[in-house]
Amino acid sequence: MDEFFLKALPGGKVSAIVVVLSIVSLSSSLWRRQPSVWLLVATFLPLNAVAWLMLDVYSVSRYGVGYAPMYGVLAAHGVGVLAETLRQYAARAQITIVLLIAARYAYWTGPAILQVRSSASPPVAAMTFLRSQSDPKVLVNGRGQLAVVATEQWLLHGRRAVVGRRRHQFSAVARTCW
Repeated sequence: MDEFFLKALPGGKVSAIVVVLSIVSLSSSLWRRQPSVWLLVATFLPLNAVAWLMLDVYSVSRYGVGYAPMYGVLAAHGVGVLAETLRQYAARAQITIVLLIAARYAYWTGPAILQVRSSASPPVAAMTFLRSQSDPKVLVNGRGQLAVVATEQWLLHGRRAVVGRRRHQFSAVARTCW
């Protein structure tokens, strides 16, 4: 459980800093009596708990969209709490630290964005492969909404296609084709 809630965000050391800043925010809100921080926690913590209860450690980051803002806002508040000691430079320090954290996350995300932007998605790659490798007269079986889009749009345009809704329909089509 401590792994999930303390390392809920991927990103290496900067995520650990965000969690520490979130803890600073939570602890300062206790002695300052700031209900707004606890309202934020009450809003997002159920989403964090539901993601934890899914018990799928490989899909945690997918559910992070629901609870990651909590860590971000708490960390920004925690930076503000720590920056108050600088008095007249508190606002500038808070802005600088938050921008540095955001820049580090952007740097960490960069390679993944480059990979996604430079290659076709798996469904598009599969359909491009079908177009280049198969005979246009061969029957292409498809299933679900993706098959409908593929046959009606440019990906498999001009191919004979059967769009099935259930698996037994595919086996019936396969028997008639062979």
